[in-house]
Amino acid sequence: MRITAQKDRKKIKLDLVDYKPDYIEQLIDIIFDAYQDQPEYGEPTRKHAKRYINWLSKHSNFFKILLLNGKPIGFIVADLEETPTKKYGEIHELAIKKEFWGFKLGDYLLDKAIDFLKEKGAEEIVLWVGKTNDKAISFYKKRGFEPVLEAGKWLKMVKKL
Repeated sequence: MRITAQKDRKKIKLDLVDYKPDYIEQLIDIIFDAYQDQPEYGEPTRKHAKRYINWLSKHSNFFKILLLNGKPIGFIVADLEETPTKKYGEIHELAIKKEFWGFKLGDYLLDKAIDFLKEKGAEEIVLWVGKTNDKAISFYKKRGFEPVLEAGKWLKMVKKL
C-alpha cells in the first residue's frame, strides 16, 4: 500500500509492507535511532535487538514496515490475545526513525494496528511505555490510551474499543 506523508512543505511517498527477515538489520537501526534519547527503554546491543525482532516476528500477527525508497524508516508490531473471557490487542512496538518524526507516521501506523485489532474482535488495546517517556505517553493519551499500572520503569496503558 502506498501513502503520502507531509511535514511542513516536505512530502514523502511511502510503502507499507509486511515484515520480512531481509529487513532485520534496518529495523535494528530504527530501534537504536528511535530510542537514542532514552536508551534505557531500547535494547542494549544489536544482538539483543535482533533477538527481540525475531521474537516479535514469531509472536505477533500484525507486523508492518514503512519503506521510503525501499528502505525501512518505521514499523509497528501488534498481536491479538485471547483469554477465556475476552479478546484484546497488544501493541508490542512502534518505532520510527527520528528524522521522520512529525510526519504523523506514528498515527498512521497506530491506526492500521487498531483497525486490524478491531476487525479481529479486540475489546481493548494494551501497551507498555517507558514511564519517563513523556513524548510517547502524550502521544498515546491523545489517541485515547489511559495509564492503568506502573511496574518498575514501565507504564501500562489501555484503550477501550
